[in-house]
Amino acid sequence: MGTSPRDAYFETVVCALGNGHRKPHPAPFHRACEDLAVRPEQCLYVGDEWAADVVGARAAGLHPVWINPTGKPPPGAAPTTRFASLASCLAALRDHAARRPIRETEPT
Repeated sequence: MGTSPRDAYFETVVCALGNGHRKPHPAPFHRACEDLAVRPEQCLYVGDEWAADVVGARAAGLHPVWINPTGKPPPGAAPTTRFASLASCLAALRDHAARRPIRETEPT
C-alpha cells in the first residue's frame, strides 16, 4: 500500500461513507476527532456545503467554517466564520498561527 499525496498535508482523512454514515450525521465528524485525539469543541471544520458541513459540524460539536464563494447569506444559524475561498481561509489560519504559537493538547 503506497502513500497518497494527501498524506503530506493531512494527519487524518475520514471518508464518511467508509464509516457507514454520511454527513451531516455526527459519526464522521466524531471519527475525525478521535483519529486526531481531540475533543469536538477543539476543532474547526471547514466545508462548502451548508447542510452537510456547517449544520453537521455544529450538531457534532465542532466549530463550522463555511467556504461560500457566492456570498449568499447563511440559510440558518451563522457558522463560526465564513470565507469566499479555501485559499482565503488557509491564509487567515496561517496568519493566525504565525501570531500565536501552536499549543499541543493532551489526547482526550
